[in-house]
Amino acid sequence: MLEAIKIAKKGIGKTKTNPLVGAVVSSQGEIISKGFHEEYGQNHAEINALEKVAVKNTTLHVTLEPCSHHGKTPPCINQIISKNVKRVVIGTKDPNQKVNGEGIKKLKEAGVDVSVGCLEDQCKLLNYSYLTGILRGRASVTVKVATSIDGKVAAADGTSQWITSKKSREDGKSLRNEHDAIMVGSGTVIKDNPKLDRKSGIEEWKKILIDRREKVEKTSKIFKNGKVYLWGTGKEPSKGNIHQLNIKTLKELLEEVRKKNIQSVLCEGGKLAAELIKQNLADKIIVYMSPKIIGVKGIGFSPDNWTTLSESKKLSNVSIKTIGNNVRMEGYLTNVHRDN
Repeated sequence: MLEAIKIAKKGIGKTKTNPLVGAVVSSQGEIISKGFHEEYGQNHAEINALEKVAVKNTTLHVTLEPCSHHGKTPPCINQIISKNVKRVVIGTKDPNQKVNGEGIKKLKEAGVDVSVGCLEDQCKLLNYSYLTGILRGRASVTVKVATSIDGKVAAADGTSQWITSKKSREDGKSLRNEHDAIMVGSGTVIKDNPKLDRKSGIEEWKKILIDRREKVEKTSKIFKNGKVYLWGTGKEPSKGNIHQLNIKTLKELLEEVRKKNIQSVLCEGGKLAAELIKQNLADKIIVYMSPKIIGVKGIGFSPDNWTTLSESKKLSNVSIKTIGNNVRMEGYLTNVHRDN
């Protein structure tokens, strides 16, 4: 299952509203084939793993319950049964109402030995974006921030370039390729005029701009390429690559973009990040911390609505690594991966 989780991650940023899934086929204790869901609309992991397998009585380890319905592709359980798979080990059940235990049921009815819950927490974390979409009906949000060691994203005069090292900034920029859209507020665009570029070869560059008063000039770099979803005044119609969003709240925005095949959103921007955290809409936080001390008058990124320690937010499933003399820490604010 660890190998299935590992290869499933190869699909990050390419599956849209579909889950990340890895599958490993073994026979007599030896791995004979692997597969993962490579891209939205293409074969599922189980199909890719089983299509070249000729032997019978194999064991299939798969990170998520195989589907039993027709979607973009035929049901995976048909291939599993036709290939005479003897045993299927599933990481976690799929809460999608089109699946939700039906795949497990049909496999058992066909005489396949099925077990569920192998490395379940890890398999759920793998698909925190997908599970957020299914269980909460909105796109998941990862907040990315760069801070000093005392938690400041800018000095008192607003200067912030650069708090972290070049290697940390490059690592942070690579996160854009792992998410379906990049979201920023008007303040970030007016101050930095970012292009929000991504690695070449990405199917569509999608950006979300929060500009309620439409203060951002249309000549700004953010509009130069890709598709921009704009939450503005609503007075102007959608035109060219700018798509106006007729919504009232951040929650509605995340619900709306998910309908447009945006499953995961990367937020870059201090004030917007704070508001997402305040409204319990931030699911994951990635912090790049440098060994600089900016001081008490520096600008922080967290909300100011908590007065005592018991009200504070706590990250779960935290991982930490060093990047040169900087530290990258990531963890989860919501427990959607434990709710199904």
